[in-house]
Amino acid sequence: MAPATEALADKLGLRFNNIPYEGAAPAVTALLGGHIEAVAVSPAEVSAQVQAGQMRILGVMAEQRLEAFPDVPTFRESGTDLAIGTWRGIFVPKRTPAEVVETLRRWRAAPPRSRPSATR
Repeated sequence: MAPATEALADKLGLRFNNIPYEGAAPAVTALLGGHIEAVAVSPAEVSAQVQAGQMRILGVMAEQRLEAFPDVPTFRESGTDLAIGTWRGIFVPKRTPAEVVETLRRWRAAPPRSRPSATR
């Protein structure tokens, strides 16, 4: 079971039936298909489905409400003392050209609101 799901189960005194998936995308597909009842993923991984009205976020396991979803309460605001950070990174193949690596470093260092959107 994923650490966030384990922490939630522990805090609420519940037991979840863990169904392992190879990443968020297959788990979200299973949720939308009615094969599972809930999923714990990063809000960024379901933002398109939320915006399309296919899913709703019940709460976020963050210290503060998310800028992208200001109406979604944190778990703490909803009465469950739980906040978990998501560890993410930017990864590239070992032989990525130096100019690409430098562009990504500059993008990462820029304040979030001033970052240009990614294009191919």
